[in-house]
Amino acid sequence: VDNYQDGIEKGKHNQHDLYFIDFRLPLQNGIELMKELVSAGCDKPIIILTGRGDHDIDVEAMRIGAADYMEKDRLSPEIVERTVRYAIERAENLNRIRASEKKLRMLSRQLLEAQETERKLIAQELHDSISANLTAIKFGLEKKRLDDLKKKPSGTDDLDRLIALVKATVEEVQGICVNLRPAIIDELGIGAALQWLCRQYSQSHEDVSLSCRCRLDEDMVPPSLKIAVFRLLQEALNNALKHSRAARISLRLNQVEDRIVAELEDSGKGFDVASEWQKSSLETGMGLINMKERTELSGGVFKIESTEGKGTKISAEWTIPRR
Repeated sequence: VDNYQDGIEKGKHNQHDLYFIDFRLPLQNGIELMKELVSAGCDKPIIILTGRGDHDIDVEAMRIGAADYMEKDRLSPEIVERTVRYAIERAENLNRIRASEKKLRMLSRQLLEAQETERKLIAQELHDSISANLTAIKFGLEKKRLDDLKKKPSGTDDLDRLIALVKATVEEVQGICVNLRPAIIDELGIGAALQWLCRQYSQSHEDVSLSCRCRLDEDMVPPSLKIAVFRLLQEALNNALKHSRAARISLRLNQVEDRIVAELEDSGKGFDVASEWQKSSLETGMGLINMKERTELSGGVFKIESTEGKGTKISAEWTIPRR
């Protein structure tokens, strides 16, 4: 084809093995055409044709995904044949890698979903069985204590200690249930769960001002996405309280048309994001990595902005699946 628009129409259908694109086109250029084809889903190799000395164009073409570039006044059958062969071989290898990555992401997503399902089942078992039995034991001991008090008012010390121990154990089991899977997410929704989370942390971190604002239509958000949002903000809040030294932390969860936007912003010490990503997980811990991977595996986009001395903002965005 001999113009930009026809190139878009031909290329976006992805029906060819390889595309040659001249950099110099009427009105627009080949780099812009390549960007549009890639954004339209074209995954076939693209070779950019340039004039001699267009080094910056060549570098830009390779940076945004060109398989190769060729200088038009240095073409020969041998160079063309070799360039085409290498481009197709690289594309095939890249497609195999992408397929493997896609399969790995699918398996990782299934693993996360299985983990959450297992957590929910364990939490239910602990609540319905062990916690219920411990509560029954506590009531029995308290009744026994009242009976003994009538007979011997000063002889209930052992029972008092047992009752206190059982009560503490019940509270510990309930705490484990909540950490495994807060029932409030399933009963009242993600908004109520985040409000509850902030209240819990406010009680144990009285020196930090915690605020939470949620504005979304709960019925639009599938359960799997609710738990992904909750886990992300829970991890982000843990990290902020542990590392940021912030006086103020705010959580926000909003629905913007068909998108869910979750944000945590703190007024803490901040950090250099680029250098933090370059460190190994052993140096930084798994917090940032976990948040990013959990967000992406659930179909979201993860972002983090931070400035030393000016705080940190963590955000994630998901498109609500159509029903």
